[in-house]
Amino acid sequence: LTLIIILYYGAKIYYNYVIFGCCAAMLTLASDHFIMVIAYCFVRPPSQITGINIMSKSPSFVLKHRNEDFYVKEVSLFPNDLTLNPLHKTHTLLQAKKEGYTTFEVIHTLAEFFNLNRLDVHCQGLKDEDGITQQIISLKHITNREEIQDFNSKHSHLEKGWVELGIEGYAREAVQEKSLHGNVFTIVVRRLTSSLAEDLLDFCKNHADLVSANYYDQQRFGLPGG
Repeated sequence: LTLIIILYYGAKIYYNYVIFGCCAAMLTLASDHFIMVIAYCFVRPPSQITGINIMSKSPSFVLKHRNEDFYVKEVSLFPNDLTLNPLHKTHTLLQAKKEGYTTFEVIHTLAEFFNLNRLDVHCQGLKDEDGITQQIISLKHITNREEIQDFNSKHSHLEKGWVELGIEGYAREAVQEKSLHGNVFTIVVRRLTSSLAEDLLDFCKNHADLVSANYYDQQRFGLPGG
């Protein structure tokens, strides 16, 4: 009996932790207000949410049904010497947009394509493969638009997805994790009823400053395929 009680409360605590972690992560710098409010509804009891009539049963909706339903773009703090002129610079800062590949896979691909050591390729944060993401990656290499066009032409239709590069500028140092200010999320929520969508929109107009802690893990925003 004691073991059963321990397992029960242990599972209950774990379940609540995962749900809270998932929902709280949705609130951080999310650009889609529907996601922000849906997450908030799950974290707090319906009685504490003014203006939204939430049933005791969780509303039915779908996240990440397709990769394009989940878009993330980094908000970066760039080096002070970032310019469009490569003269006297040692690093190229790239905007890397991708789908279907992890940041680690993109870094490996860049190092191989530009014939660089893996340690000469830096990023500010890791981005989900199950979505469309955009982030800054630096190379210890001065590249040009012809090389970028060559890379894009060879990586636009890969086995799992695609990678597209653009030159942000040139600097004398690599990007660092501490220079990542945050992320902006644009998320599509499917299968919402019209009444709930209207209530959420009204709620967002009065709670634009809603914030919460950021929890990082795979439980953020659900699983691929909804």
